[in-house]
Amino acid sequence: FTTTNAWETYGVTFTATVTGSTPTGTVNFRDGGASIAGCSAQPMSGGQATCTVSTLPAGSHVVTAVYSGDAVNASSTSAPLTQVVTSRSTTTTITAIAPEPSVTGTPYTVSVSVAAAAATPVGSVTVSDGTGGSCVVSALASGAGSCVLVSTSAGTKTITAAYGGALGFAASSGTLSHVVNRASTTTSVTSNLNPSEVGYAVTFTATVGVVAPGGGVPGGTVTFADGKDVLGTAAL
Repeated sequence: FTTTNAWETYGVTFTATVTGSTPTGTVNFRDGGASIAGCSAQPMSGGQATCTVSTLPAGSHVVTAVYSGDAVNASSTSAPLTQVVTSRSTTTTITAIAPEPSVTGTPYTVSVSVAAAAATPVGSVTVSDGTGGSCVVSALASGAGSCVLVSTSAGTKTITAAYGGALGFAASSGTLSHVVNRASTTTSVTSNLNPSEVGYAVTFTATVGVVAPGGGVPGGTVTFADGKDVLGTAAL
């Protein structure tokens, strides 16, 4: 009982050899006791039966070959063969971030590439900025893709692209720094009573807006002042 190859998604060929008086009949290849899809009732030819399968997941598989027997030869089961299936290692790279730098609340595009030896990875990549912003490259095309990310806080972000792996390909990740600048703002103030009289309460309202291309809703506090005299501070 022999096998060739050991990569996920690449054909693993199992060969069962039956000794006897010109054996005919079939061989059923089993993985841990369960028939391997597409590998049951494989016909004998020249004392051998073969099966090629490309759907075994990564890991260790205990494979046996069960010969059905015929009118002359009794059935038999091979000794178990341990088949180790591995995933190809991958390298994930963030190839570009645009614009660089960006502004809080403004979308920017992160381009990624996933590579493997002698094969093109498939699957998805999750991109995150480490502070709550994320996007997903749902399907790699020729091992590459991009998605649009929005960071809602300023600072130097460590952008991480995490490839989740797929049949035949191991997971991997890559990082790249990206600067997110604070968005410019405008502040205006209004009064509910103008003019007012001495002794009457006056409510001042400050409105803080974000200047394009920035986005989001400003937080923080506003300090109201009459010249150099502070009247009070309020949270947005």
